[in-house]
Amino acid sequence: MKIKSFILFLFLIFPCINVFSKPEPQVEYTLRHHKKIRWTQEGVLTRAPGLILTGYLEDQSLFLSFSQPFNDVRIVIIDAATGNVVYDSRITGNSLIVPSIDEDSPAFYIQIASGSMKMTGEIRFE
Repeated sequence: MKIKSFILFLFLIFPCINVFSKPEPQVEYTLRHHKKIRWTQEGVLTRAPGLILTGYLEDQSLFLSFSQPFNDVRIVIIDAATGNVVYDSRITGNSLIVPSIDEDSPAFYIQIASGSMKMTGEIRFE
């Protein structure tokens, strides 16, 4: 009876102790490098609270997250090096993804306007 119990125990525990398995090959993961942004708020034309803007640049896309949600706000982003408008649209919410950004540009100017609230600032990459 003890032998049967021992064999039953081995069959139950054997899948957990896989003694005959080969060691798994090591896999190297490459993390994508992205540039973080530094936001400088330059001008506020009304008594709006300070806006905190965080984000990063990765794979030629600019990912932005605002500290407060917006409701139908116009955002214009201008490449500081060329003067080209890279984004001009209205958004609702607190995040924005801008595709096709020139990663070699040193900075971007951003203008945020909604009714009487107007803000301007600069985005630089670290």
